[in-house]
Amino acid sequence: MDKLYVLSNMAGFPAQFRAELLGLDREVLHWKPSDREWSLAEVMAHLADSDEIFYQERALRMVQEDNPSFPPFDEAQLAIDRHYNEQDATANLARLATWNARLVALGWEADWSRTGTHTTAGLQTLERLLIGCLRHYTGHLGQMRRIKSQYLIRM
Repeated sequence: MDKLYVLSNMAGFPAQFRAELLGLDREVLHWKPSDREWSLAEVMAHLADSDEIFYQERALRMVQEDNPSFPPFDEAQLAIDRHYNEQDATANLARLATWNARLVALGWEADWSRTGTHTTAGLQTLERLLIGCLRHYTGHLGQMRRIKSQYLIRM
């Protein structure tokens, strides 16, 4: 996939997430459609933590080390352990923006053919990681929009 397309789209996501949160009060941010689904605050905490992991534990290591190994992370357990629904969505948006900027900058500078081995998914390239990150953002942006719609029609 085209580097310009992937990185320019990735760079635009913090503003899109910010637009989805703009003007929402605490009730909306922490409301959950069901016990099995995440709130907007939980989505933002997950995105911030995921980008930190993608950058520090995966992308940066791929660039600095020869074919590092990295384990999966249990996103559901992380949400429980870190009390995602109690976290501040705006603070997590700021964290996400920081990690996103680092991922995008690294993506411009690094060789996309650098590799790492995911312990369950196998060999990964930096290109695959960044495209996966873009897909991750897209999926969660849609999720945020669904949560907001469900909140509005809940009555």
